[in-house]
This record gives sequence, structure tokens and C-alpha cells, in this order.
Amino acid sequence: MAVFVAATLVLGHGTAGRDVSCDPRSHLERAKACYAAVDLECAEREAAAARSCVETETPKELRVGILAMSAQIYFAKRDEARALVFLTQLLELEPSFRPPKGSWPEEWVQELERLRLGAPDREPPVLRAMFPDEVSAHRPLLVRIVAEDRSGVGGVFVHVGEDRGISLVTRDGRTWEGEIPAEWVEGPVLRLWAEATDLEGNGPGLLGSKEQPIEVRVVPEARPKGTSIVKTWWFWTGVTLIVGLGVFGAYELARMGKSEGRTGDAEVRLSWPTPYGF
Repeated sequence: MAVFVAATLVLGHGTAGRDVSCDPRSHLERAKACYAAVDLECAEREAAAARSCVETETPKELRVGILAMSAQIYFAKRDEARALVFLTQLLELEPSFRPPKGSWPEEWVQELERLRLGAPDREPPVLRAMFPDEVSAHRPLLVRIVAEDRSGVGGVFVHVGEDRGISLVTRDGRTWEGEIPAEWVEGPVLRLWAEATDLEGNGPGLLGSKEQPIEVRVVPEARPKGTSIVKTWWFWTGVTLIVGLGVFGAYELARMGKSEGRTGDAEVRLSWPTPYGF
């Protein structure tokens, strides 16, 4: 019995020095609950505990949530200076952060946007485009991509397959265009992906990727429809010849009838369809 008690004391002592409850996610959830109950002191304690538990391997989305909650708490406590400290850290971690619509008062959102404008641009360009579902083989393909970035876009490059590509050009700095040569448009599928960097060197911003390209079906080149027989020159030459022979033959028959002393009229009617329907 004494041995069991001693072992229990040793194990208890071994775990007493460690805070096994230091879970940033749990502290964040408790901070949210306290904030919802308008217990700002409780929320402040839990948010501080969450920040102290953050480690290198803590997921980015969790760290963003902790910093956003911390900023909210100090805005609510009217401690704007400390709120702006956490907002600044938040934008350094996630420059594109925006709170859920309607969750922050307008003045808090304005402070966030003011800080965002003053913060260094660390985000790559954002690319958007609509590619067709299919293209005709051996026909040039016009590519149009909209690229946006706070610092300005430095260039957009479109990869075609494994080892080909074109640089796009722009007139307004936003819409970029280029043409994929007809001889590159081949095979059952055309695989494309685009990348861009901004004027600060951030990037690349991607549209598709080498591992997951945008695929456009390539359909066989449409062949011109065959010319109708009635539209060919040789058809009407033949018709003219046949009509001429028919008239000549009718004339000869009529002449022969007169030469044998026969009387009467000979009438010959010939008709043939024309391209004009008469």
C-alpha cells in the first residue's frame, strides 16, 4: 500500500509542472463565449491564454482567429491602441483578412482598412479568367486574363502544356491578352495555367497550376461542306450542251417532217432546275 501511494505521488509530481490544458483552440472558444456573454474581463484572460499557447506548428487559421478575437475585445473595451496592435499583427499574418459581413461595427472595419492601406503589400496578384470548354484544332486561341494587385501587376505568363508558353500584354494594367498559336492547339486536350507577379516581387499568383492545369477540349477542325452539284461550272456546261442538242434535234425532226410534205406545228418544251428556282 505504501509503495502504491508513493508511486501515485511521484506521478502527480511529474505532471504538475506541465500545463496539459494549454490548448489555444479551447482558450479561443472560451474567449468567444465570454465575449458573447459581455464578460470582457473573462474574454481578455482567455484570449491572453490562447496567445500564450500558440506555437510554431499552430495552424494559421487558428492564429488568425486568436488575433481577431483579441482585437475585438480591446475595441469593445475602448482600448483602441491595443486593438490596433493586434490588427497590425493580424494583417502581417493574413493581409487579405476580412471579418464576416456584419460581425464588426463599421468603425472597426474602417480602422482595419486604414491599416491595410498602410501595410506593406505581401500578397501576390489575383487572377481571373473564363476559358472556353472546347476549341477547334489548329485554330489560334485568344487568352484574356484579369489580374489585380494593390502594388500593380508586373507581368502575366500563360503556360501551354509542359514546355510552351506566352507572355500576355496589357493596355490598362488590369486586363492581359495574348494568342496561343494555331500550331499549338492540338491533341485531345489543351492544358493551360497562368502565373503573375506584382511590382513588389510578390508571387506568383496562380490560375490553375502545373499539377492541376485548366483543361480545354480540342475538337477536330471543322471541314468545309461539299459544294452542291448545281453550283459547279461543269454541271451547267453539261446542261447547256444537253439543251442545245435537244433543240437541235427537235429542229431537225421538224425540218424532216416538212420535207416529207407533212403539215402541222411541232412544239418542244425543255425545263431544268436552276440555282434560282426557275
